[in-house]
Amino acid sequence: MNRAAWLLTALLPLAGGAFGSVELELQPQAGGAQVRLCFPGEATSVSYELLLEMRGPAGVARTRQAGEARGDGCPVLSRFGVTPGSLLRATLTWQRQGQVQPVIERLLQL
Repeated sequence: MNRAAWLLTALLPLAGGAFGSVELELQPQAGGAQVRLCFPGEATSVSYELLLEMRGPAGVARTRQAGEARGDGCPVLSRFGVTPGSLLRATLTWQRQGQVQPVIERLLQL
């Protein structure tokens, strides 16, 4: 194997790892929404902060959840009562082994 092929083989897992090891989902549910945060296949410690903002007819509500996940798991699985016409925004900041990862944002209009 030549040097360029070896380097490409060594770096490929790193290139896909930033977004491949986190799942942030917002799903509509009867009377609201569900938020799910998972770190599938993550063998190292991951620290995270999840900010949720709900904008609706009654105003703006914000909530924050932070913690550390170890191994393969889903540290957040929550349901929220949200009125029709509301906008739900989830913003995830996270670090893998102390290294800042790209911010992930999801929007759900109900």
